[in-house]
Amino acid sequence: MSQVLDRQRTEYRVPVRRRSPVVDYTLIAIGALVALVGVYFQFAPSNWWLAHFSEAYYLWSYVVGGLFLTTGFGVFANRTMEEDGHASTRAITATILAILALAGAVVASLVLIF
Repeated sequence: MSQVLDRQRTEYRVPVRRRSPVVDYTLIAIGALVALVGVYFQFAPSNWWLAHFSEAYYLWSYVVGGLFLTTGFGVFANRTMEEDGHASTRAITATILAILALAGAVVASLVLIF
């Protein structure tokens, strides 16, 4: 095959500008902290600081924390897909974690409603 045909078949990718991961990691950290506050409200003895709240507080913490985690992992997966140009292990793992966080938020909201 000639060099001209080889050159025509070559695909050129436009280099993607690397985005800063600050937003991703901030959303993930906020989501984890909010979910941990829910764990504290649920399992802390009633004589500890702020542990006497009702069950609505920790369930809402799980819902809000799950939504923050879903958003953070989703943005991370999107950024990773743009940087790598294909579905890498990091992107797939972040997508699975986002789906699991969303499922947890939905379950906590259903428990809160019913």
